[in-house]
Amino acid sequence: CGGPELCRELLQINIYTTEAMFNFMRKLKSFMGLHLFYGFFLFSMTWWVVHKIKFHGVENWPKVPAIILESRESSVPYRRETFTGGQSTSLNVSYVKFEYVVDGQAYESGLGTPDGGGVPSGPIIIGFSDKPWNESWNAFYKPSSPDLAVLSPVPYEGGIWLVIALVTGIPIVAHLGCKIFDFIQRWRSRN
Repeated sequence: CGGPELCRELLQINIYTTEAMFNFMRKLKSFMGLHLFYGFFLFSMTWWVVHKIKFHGVENWPKVPAIILESRESSVPYRRETFTGGQSTSLNVSYVKFEYVVDGQAYESGLGTPDGGGVPSGPIIIGFSDKPWNESWNAFYKPSSPDLAVLSPVPYEGGIWLVIALVTGIPIVAHLGCKIFDFIQRWRSRN
């Protein structure tokens, strides 16, 4: 080994390197977890704001006749685990594809509402619930971008994106609060 002093020195370097590596990995893990929250928060809020702007004033968009090309509902099975056990259920997913003409140009869209989905139905969209998909419909298109149209001009909600922002925003607020508190404490200790 080259003598007891060299062995002790190599062992000490090895211990220091191992500790430094573990500290780095711990900080990286904390950094990655926190930045995933920041990433999800920023992505969900950006998505929501962009779509809120994109569908702004949808209630006042001009309408043209539309033809439903395809409409279907499918059921996606899934299992939901709860504290009392598991439950098998399904989620209904609807899809629509329609065609409309603006200034002689034909367009296709797949948006039942600004939030997506299929042919509007149910109590939320009054007047559509009893309308079969093969009857005539109106497409409400954005004047500045006629390739963007919906069948039902209801305001964009984007609820899932707001929920993601809320869930990821809580740890972010806690983190920023701790950082500000820490900064204030250090600033006070210097003065």
